[in-house]
Amino acid sequence: MYSKKGFSLIEILLFITVFAIGIVGVMTLYTNTLGKTSDPIVRNRSIQVLQSVMEVIYSKKWDENTPEGGCDDITSDNCSASNSSIGPDSGENSISDYDDVDDFVDSGSAYKKSKQWLSENFNLNPGYKVTITVSYANISGNKIYENTSSKTNYKLITVELQDKSGENFKLIAVKANF
Repeated sequence: MYSKKGFSLIEILLFITVFAIGIVGVMTLYTNTLGKTSDPIVRNRSIQVLQSVMEVIYSKKWDENTPEGGCDDITSDNCSASNSSIGPDSGENSISDYDDVDDFVDSGSAYKKSKQWLSENFNLNPGYKVTITVSYANISGNKIYENTSSKTNYKLITVELQDKSGENFKLIAVKANF
């Protein structure tokens, strides 16, 4: 007698359908993963631009009147916060003229100012929006508080960056007047 071996047409069609669904799932996963492999590189570039801007700002003096190397006595006339105002000083019209941390901001109150820049202003990769905010700060224990009502001997520097995809990054630093 004959023994029939093989698959029926229904079994073959069922196998092809299940196999096709599996392949579509794997390919969808593959294309979604492939599209996101550059995300860490893009984020790393954004963070590098953000850090570079903060380094440019933080490398400047606390204030126009602060001597090189800082102050030994913050109550002296040259080192007193009462002599300081946030914003660029007269005659400082470009980044190359800026010599203290608050020269990079120009709009806001007497105790807190901000300004939006483009990364190309700092000779960095183009296409990033950078917002710089400088305000006075109070330090109590290990906490830092923004002070927008009086002058202190600390300035809070906030640099926010929006990358080309719209993702936001932020760095915050405190610069003391000594």
